[in-house]
Amino acid sequence: MGRNRNYFVVPLVLFVVLLAVRLFFAFQTPFLDGASYQHLVKAGEIVHKGVFANPVFYYLLSVVLFFSKNVFVVKVFSNLFFVLVNVLVYFIALRLSKSRLFSAISALISGLLPVYFSNTFNLVSPLSLGLFLFFFNIFAYLNSEKKGWVNVYIISFIVFSFTHWLVILYVLGLAVYHLITRLEGIRKKGVELELSFFSVFFGLWAQVLVSKGLLFSLGLRLFSFNIPGVLWSSYFPAYSLPEVMSLLGVVPFFTGLYVIYKYSFERRGKGISFITSFILVAAALFFFRLLLVNLALIVLGLLFCVFLARWFSDFKVFARRAKVAGFLNVLVVFIVLIALLVVPVSVYFSFSRLKDSSQYEDIFDAVEWIKANTPEDAVILALPQEGSFVSYFSGRDVVITDDFLKFQDIDERLDDVYRIYKTRFETEAIGLLDKYDVSYILFSDAAKKKFGMDSLSYAVGKCLNVVHEDGGLVYFKDPGCKLRVIR
Repeated sequence: MGRNRNYFVVPLVLFVVLLAVRLFFAFQTPFLDGASYQHLVKAGEIVHKGVFANPVFYYLLSVVLFFSKNVFVVKVFSNLFFVLVNVLVYFIALRLSKSRLFSAISALISGLLPVYFSNTFNLVSPLSLGLFLFFFNIFAYLNSEKKGWVNVYIISFIVFSFTHWLVILYVLGLAVYHLITRLEGIRKKGVELELSFFSVFFGLWAQVLVSKGLLFSLGLRLFSFNIPGVLWSSYFPAYSLPEVMSLLGVVPFFTGLYVIYKYSFERRGKGISFITSFILVAAALFFFRLLLVNLALIVLGLLFCVFLARWFSDFKVFARRAKVAGFLNVLVVFIVLIALLVVPVSVYFSFSRLKDSSQYEDIFDAVEWIKANTPEDAVILALPQEGSFVSYFSGRDVVITDDFLKFQDIDERLDDVYRIYKTRFETEAIGLLDKYDVSYILFSDAAKKKFGMDSLSYAVGKCLNVVHEDGGLVYFKDPGCKLRVIR
């Protein structure tokens, strides 16, 4: 009993420490990262409208919102899953390294990776549950030979299949794993083959089932997430190798590559080959831009941290054989200190994310005014990154949001939105506003900065008037102003 209790002491401490650090940063602002609000909107709509997405996370989030819409409660809910991912990194690393100390170090570093920490501490997204189930299924698969774990794996994989499209990366990783082990001549138990066939066919079927509506409406654009061309670089930034290493952490990056290289020439065994398969798939999807860049780096960084524990164990064996075991503790501490250089980098990027979320503080008063002073059927024009925020807090329809999969005509729609802001001609603006039945325009500080102007240049006549100025300008379009064509 004491051994089982001690088995969970380290992961419990990791959980508490990492959750406390995350919530410290998350509670620095009363707002969330921009992408969070599209998911809050979906969670609010899922009961009576449904969503074109894997629904499990949205049902869970809708339950949380039913009891409390307090943003801090939502932040705790999301961060619980993100921290549990690091706990799973500990257990997977423990299986590969057989060292609690090295596994704890790896899990701690995984929680503080710049690309992971800064992009998720203030995020509410299906990614939180998706990543948790991704790593839980890896752990369950590695334990499939143990009694009861087959049923655990099947149940968790079914939930995973309706939670996040990371399941596609997972099934591709399984396929690569079986290819690698076949080439290496590693024998696999029958249960592994059965679970793999089940995972591949059920996982792909589930994604077709939940995405068929989007596939019919968007076609091949679905595979590029329907991101408008002008915003492509924002979602697929071209990071240089030094930037990638800084986001992943230099030590996890190089130790992960070392483990892959070393065991490419040795008999790896199931665990090493299994993790390597997912790294290869994530790297390929990253290279061919089939996975959002930051998400690909998050997956790679977390998997590299699993290998970090294995590298520590191999280094310990090398130190003993080289008869420098007396210096082992000093060397390990030194390497850990180097690895923890990720902390200041994470802090830097995290404060940058907090600064970005401050844009919502600037427009919050304007959105509250819209909610209190506009009819419920009003349509609001705002920037794409502001659309979900406006929709969530005001309850009004918006022309465009950053949930691009909702719009078949996303490129045309975004171009029209930008033209409404930039044009100098009232007739062009009125025609476009009528096209989308717009009643109000939110001209925020972000819009002023983006378009280099302090107000809409054509709003000088009777058709558009400023009705609110605090937290951004809100323009009201006179419904009597229509663009008429004289024949």
